[in-house]
Amino acid sequence: EQVGGDAGLDSMVQNIIATARDKGTPVVFALTRNKLGSAMGRRCRMSTVAILDYSGAEELFKGVTKAAKALAKEAE
Repeated sequence: EQVGGDAGLDSMVQNIIATARDKGTPVVFALTRNKLGSAMGRRCRMSTVAILDYSGAEELFKGVTKAAKALAKEAE
């Protein structure tokens, strides 16, 4: 469901995504809200997850961001 307007949810989310990309922070869209919650070990729907430190999982992080970039290019 879209929420329009300058102060709407869609506008706020787009602003967050643009800011992250401007700062070089990877943004990856994946899973459904239920699957995201399950992947995080929670029994609830989740909308976002932030990885603040990927130490020890550098190769996995690089693989995920590389795959996300490739899929985004395919979608263009």
